[in-house]
Amino acid sequence: MRLTQKLILAPLAVAAACLAGRAQAQWTVVNLHPASADFSEALATNSGQQGGYAAFAGYPHASLWNGSAASWVDLNPAGSLYSAVLGVNAGMQVGSAEVAGSEHASFWGGTAASWMDLHPFASAWSQALAADGSTQAGVADAGGVAHASFWSGTAASWVDLNPGLPTEMSYALGAGGGQQVGFSEFAGFLGASLWTGSAASWVDLSPAGSDFSQAFGTDGAQQVGFGSFSGVPHAGLWSGSAASWVDLNPAGADYSSASAVDAGQQVGYAVIGGVQSAALWSGTAASYTNLGSFLSADYTWSTATGIWHDGPNTYVSGTGYNSVLGRYEALMWVKAGYSWSGFLQPINMDGTSVFKLGRTIPVKFRLTGASAGITDLEAHLYVAKVIDGIVGTEEEADSTSCEDDGNTFRYDDGKYIFNLGTRHLSKGTWRLRVDMGDGIERTVLISLRK
Repeated sequence: MRLTQKLILAPLAVAAACLAGRAQAQWTVVNLHPASADFSEALATNSGQQGGYAAFAGYPHASLWNGSAASWVDLNPAGSLYSAVLGVNAGMQVGSAEVAGSEHASFWGGTAASWMDLHPFASAWSQALAADGSTQAGVADAGGVAHASFWSGTAASWVDLNPGLPTEMSYALGAGGGQQVGFSEFAGFLGASLWTGSAASWVDLSPAGSDFSQAFGTDGAQQVGFGSFSGVPHAGLWSGSAASWVDLNPAGADYSSASAVDAGQQVGYAVIGGVQSAALWSGTAASYTNLGSFLSADYTWSTATGIWHDGPNTYVSGTGYNSVLGRYEALMWVKAGYSWSGFLQPINMDGTSVFKLGRTIPVKFRLTGASAGITDLEAHLYVAKVIDGIVGTEEEADSTSCEDDGNTFRYDDGKYIFNLGTRHLSKGTWRLRVDMGDGIERTVLISLRK
């Protein structure tokens, strides 16, 4: 028995390495597969933990990792034939376990003995698919119909999120930041859905022109999933409404889907040339990174299921198919980001800096902590006009110094410096963004006046 990720259809230290003569943040892959398991999958990550399952004698056991295969903990409750962790958050694991022949929504606190049954009274089956602080989201049978569900730590706390008639079924597949996401089916049409703890809060996220859609993850600010257009699923990103839909399908992709989101980055998979690979995005289709390319040639298939950031570091849970050993293996991709000082004076980090239009602004920062000794970082500066709170199109920053190369910062006496020229800019608010190549958003607002 192999469980799939939540699709209803069908503190590690990693040193930055040098690439092409300049410091670049690199991805490292950690194999989480327990040595004695038949196969395994990592289905979620948060707060330094990874959750999923490992199978023994063909039956999956709910599993917890803390960054390594050696840290594996078997969470299968006593007496359960099978179980799986489908979500993790702040030291809590949620999922399902077999109880007397049926599947019960479950949560754990790090050990098999801590298992608690969330199964609503009178339901034939239930699953907890995501965790958010002290709450859980998932699905439960209600009179033979799957209903999106919400709990607050006990079976008695169950809340039915089903939007109501004429809904045919609904699922809550992800949770975060006080939101729950999934899908609802109306008159045969499957539409991505958003809730905030009640059936009445339901929002239809179906992208315009889509055949059907589902949402799998949210961090409270953004939601991810897919929209199908002419029968082709496209990974997508929302910001709370159907109209906010952003198509993440990479150029040349056969199809794609996004599973999780955190701090402006999204993960999932993309199929290109018939090959499925774990994927990472930073808000646009053009930002696509093939995480499968960091695996050895033994892995011919991969997917990413969860993402979490710890300061500048990025952790992605997922699964790869090892074609040499003929099994699925739980994996984690880790990228160590750069620690920095923030923008140094004369720029205020709180966005209150005001400069005269036409002057040169020295944009400066330091690398700190484990990154402090790096003197060859390739960092670039971008600017974008902000009007009524909406950030416009980015452009490469211009320098007034012949020492600067394009929009690249130079290193000088412990600091990275770029002399920003403002003559070609206009009066108003501008966003400055430093790109260090590690996927971390580093921005500040400044005002220009005549």
